Amino acid sequence: MNYRSFFMLAFAAVLFFAPDANANPSSQCCDRNDDTVSFSLSAEDWVTTKTALVNVNVNASVKALDATNVRSEMLKSVNRLVKADWRLTAFNRSQDASGLESWSVSFEARVPENALDGLQDAAKKASKAGMAIRIASINFVPAAEEIEAVQSLLREKIFKQAVEQLDIINKNIPSRKFRIASISFAGASPASFTRMQPMNPRVMMANADFAESMLAGGGEQAMSQKLSLTAQVVFATSP
Repeated sequence: MNYRSFFMLAFAAVLFFAPDANANPSSQCCDRNDDTVSFSLSAEDWVTTKTALVNVNVNASVKALDATNVRSEMLKSVNRLVKADWRLTAFNRSQDASGLESWSVSFEARVPENALDGLQDAAKKASKAGMAIRIASINFVPAAEEIEAVQSLLREKIFKQAVEQLDIINKNIPSRKFRIASISFAGASPASFTRMQPMNPRVMMANADFAESMLAGGGEQAMSQKLSLTAQVVFATSP
């Protein structure tokens, strides 16, 4: 065999065993795993509360030497309205030409529904010369722990819905095995949970009067508000 014949035979062997340049390596080793399906799920339920968020305003004329006693008396007066875990939420002070200080203090507490009846009258009776007490607002907004308890139930409902939908898609598309890739919660929509923010004292008093009038006659009247939760769900094919 001459040199030219040997070279042609070797070149032919290289061409025969060389891989196809147009072949897709990924298609030779495995199936594609990038199929995804995304959609939204939602659930809703009611949050029920038997407590109200009560705001009390106390206005007092104070002599500098009596400041400590007045602070103590303010808290005692509020606790005499109804026993609760009162928190001081605002404190404003100014001084007039006579040297007296004017204090405006706000207290807030969650109060059981059955202790709200007659609260306005109690505030009037607790007021005295140099100290005026009034109920600023009574708001049946649920407590944070009450909202979170319902949110937990809503998340559980959405998880169950997602599993049901996963079973449906795998039954209808048997050639592709889907799994839950992610569930992203968009958050609750507590439109009715917004706290009342009255614009002036008359409106504040009207809100408190209205809430108290609803309770007239006694008996428990648990308040309910609807809570909605939405989630974005993504299914992806299994590897």
